[in-house]
Amino acid sequence: MSLRALLRRLTARRPLPRRQLRILDGLETAVFIIDPYGQPAFGNRAARDLAGGSDSLAAWLYDAPFHDPGDRRILRPSDRPLARLRADPELTEAFSALIDAEGGEAVWRFTRTRLPRWPGWQMIHVEDGSARLHLRRSSDHANRLESIGQMSGGIAHDMSNLLGVIRLSADTLWLEDTRARTAVSAIQSACDRGTTLVDHLLSIARREDGQVNRIELAPFLSSLRELMRRTIPAHIRIELVLESPDLWIISDLGALESAFLNLAINAQNAILDSNASEGRISLGADGEGDRITLWVEDDGPGMEPAVLARAAEPFFSTRHQDGGSGLGLSMVANFAEVSGGEIAIDSTPGNGTRVSMTLPQISRQDPSSPEAQAEQAEEEQIDLTGARLLIVEDDPLFGEVLTQALRALGAEVNLATSAEPAQEAVAARPPDLLITDIVLPGPMNGHQLAQHLRGLVPELRVIYVSGYAAPSAYPGDYVPGAFLRKPVSARTMANTIALSLAPGPQDGRKGDGGG
Repeated sequence: MSLRALLRRLTARRPLPRRQLRILDGLETAVFIIDPYGQPAFGNRAARDLAGGSDSLAAWLYDAPFHDPGDRRILRPSDRPLARLRADPELTEAFSALIDAEGGEAVWRFTRTRLPRWPGWQMIHVEDGSARLHLRRSSDHANRLESIGQMSGGIAHDMSNLLGVIRLSADTLWLEDTRARTAVSAIQSACDRGTTLVDHLLSIARREDGQVNRIELAPFLSSLRELMRRTIPAHIRIELVLESPDLWIISDLGALESAFLNLAINAQNAILDSNASEGRISLGADGEGDRITLWVEDDGPGMEPAVLARAAEPFFSTRHQDGGSGLGLSMVANFAEVSGGEIAIDSTPGNGTRVSMTLPQISRQDPSSPEAQAEQAEEEQIDLTGARLLIVEDDPLFGEVLTQALRALGAEVNLATSAEPAQEAVAARPPDLLITDIVLPGPMNGHQLAQHLRGLVPELRVIYVSGYAAPSAYPGDYVPGAFLRKPVSARTMANTIALSLAPGPQDGRKGDGGG
């Protein structure tokens, strides 16, 4: 008897109580019962509605075109939510998104409950994850505000437009002139660093939270030191110590930056509270075996043993009267734990403090490796030939550069600077997709324009673009569509357009919307 047959027989000795499971049909949350082989054995009414019927449960879970809600990248089979939950026993939730038939983007939160009476069986809950994902991002946003302060949203909008022009111009030149690619790469890199700097200062991270990246620590720490130099008083020296030059980790870049900034602000406050005429903060990294140690060290007054014992305790702070929340070190410790590492705090009165994070190290990927070649293949140019796009953008330079970039990818593009010429363009030749800034001159904003044009072209898909962060609430007449914050690279824009123009679940036309 095969192992598979034996397992099925053992499982059959305790059959699922299907009559009792029908009680789950009354829940609004979709519930899937997954057998030890990863196949759905049952789905409640909400799950069946979500999947399009009982026979479609497995197809929806494994074959639906789930994408990353951040950069709209179609997920590989191994990155889809059910596959991730089954592969990682420590993972408790996973987020992904789908485009519905109306062009709206639904963000789904998958959570898992094991069934102890049936070994290997799991209950998967699927519910609307938009609010929870927004709450998580809002919480991280608030913590970053505590680290580096607030600046004007108007400045964010203007700087985002300027950086957007630079980035899109460089992306277009990359496509059109292969001889200039070395210089273009430098422009793209500088633009990305400028974007990161603005995002830090404005506490609005462009990179979507939870997005994991390969990070080379030398340039990361160098860029971080440059940022700290602009926010920490001049009488405090900032030193960079790299014991090993070629160190790499896989991490959420925004969370790693936030952890370092929290430690740097703590070090700065310790030095300032001591009233010293000068001070020193060191940040660095060292690697040994499969582990990397990153640290922030200061020459401040250090901690008394009683304070050191509670330093990483949530809400414990010696600076409550100065606005301290006591969450900084607790957040760093949580980040290290989630990243597969830990923190250590060394401090003695009069000798300063050193906080170290030990995280898993990865090796530099060989460009000739199958993995690297697969990643390179994913970066192949997206073809937008045949797509009819209408761009409505009141910044003429940004609009023109975006138009050129999309035409270089094969799209047919019309550019309008306000709602009135946009309506005229639609009357002359209906587009497949509208790309509109939310804030427009005149009486009609981007949401209102989308609603008006959808009345003229029912199949019209929409992408909203803005220099501001995504709104937490939408008007009642909101037309579903993807949201992109400026500056946006040509690849992210092309990915989003491709998604917005791909067939939806019950839609046979060329098209796919965002949310």
